[in-house]
Amino acid sequence: MYAAVYAGFAVSHALPALLAWFLVYGFYFGLTEGTEKALIADLVPSASRGTAFGLLTAVQGIGSLAASLLFGVLWTEFGAAVAFATGAALALAATAALFLTFREPTL
Repeated sequence: MYAAVYAGFAVSHALPALLAWFLVYGFYFGLTEGTEKALIADLVPSASRGTAFGLLTAVQGIGSLAASLLFGVLWTEFGAAVAFATGAALALAATAALFLTFREPTL
């Protein structure tokens, strides 16, 4: 969904389309943020949850800073479409890596 929204931002030029993509992203983010935190809570022993959430937040913060810097450089040098298209491509690559890394166990 993230890749689709970023691709939408890359190709849309009209304000109504951009607003629609922004709303789709907002719904997506709102629906996934809580489940992400619940997954962490389920995977980590209760005694380590504070550390796990702190580590998650630290990794997200560092990743967001790096992504924002790259996005800003791409936008400045090549324009918004290239920045959003790169974000979409990286999201697709991350999704593929996730599917290749975590496979459902066979019985």
